[in-house]
Amino acid sequence: MKLSGEQFQEIISQLVSDHQDKQQDKRHEPRVGIRAQGVVTPWTLDDDGARQTPITIRDLSRGGICILTPSPMPKGTRFILRLMRTQQTALLAHYEVRYSKPLAKSLFCIGAKLVNLSDATISADAA
Repeated sequence: MKLSGEQFQEIISQLVSDHQDKQQDKRHEPRVGIRAQGVVTPWTLDDDGARQTPITIRDLSRGGICILTPSPMPKGTRFILRLMRTQQTALLAHYEVRYSKPLAKSLFCIGAKLVNLSDATISADAA
């Protein structure tokens, strides 16, 4: 399943905290488990060497995301998750990696904090 920009915004807007014991969980916001495919791109000022990486979204919250990738990402790395919308725009979710844990050979769990959301207009050629 691919996650659309509308679905992403709907999910994070509906998340509310159930005020669990904060000593057991370091998370500041509730999360929802989701299994969706996506592509992330390094967040850089230049496009030289910027490659897209296929990922699986494991869970997300208003403030962050957990993704599965084939390779690790160093803490502090920034990336963009591009989510298509029904209109000629995409939702760009900008994240910063907080941790990277190996799960298996060529499978890593990446936790990232949401930095900001922005819009991108898609040309007719790219759509």
